[in-house]
Amino acid sequence: MENLEKYRNIIKKILTKYYQMTASQVKNPKKFEVSDRLAFDEIRDQYLWFRNGIER
Repeated sequence: MENLEKYRNIIKKILTKYYQMTASQVKNPKKFEVSDRLAFDEIRDQYLWFRNGIER
């Protein structure tokens, strides 16, 4: 079980890092309305990261 918890934490760290990097890289915030979401379901080991938005 320790390995499973270790892998969960690694996945969460990687996804969080990329989420933060991409969220800060929106080139022209006046031209695009973008929303990023990152969600973790630790009970079922499901991870969700999505981006939605529009170009003005």
